Amino acid sequence: MRIIKLSLLVSIIMHLMYFFIIFCWAYLKSHYFESDFPNEYDNVNVLQNEVVFGFIGSPFNIVTSIVVTATIVTLIYVLTKRHDKSENINR
Repeated sequence: MRIIKLSLLVSIIMHLMYFFIIFCWAYLKSHYFESDFPNEYDNVNVLQNEVVFGFIGSPFNIVTSIVVTATIVTLIYVLTKRHDKSENINR
């Protein structure tokens, strides 16, 4: 049970880091973006001047991603422990 909790925690932390990095990257790209539209259009007032952050995604995809990542972390943890035990036996 401890391994499952640990792998879920690692998976959630990895996903939060991923979303944070993507958000920061999008913010920086939009902050330093210089538009070419004023040179191409006569009336700039009709152009949209706001940027919306976010996405519409299925909660199923996020839950599935967290579970799959937790499973991979669990497998890596179990295989690493098994490999360490076999090395200790051979010494």
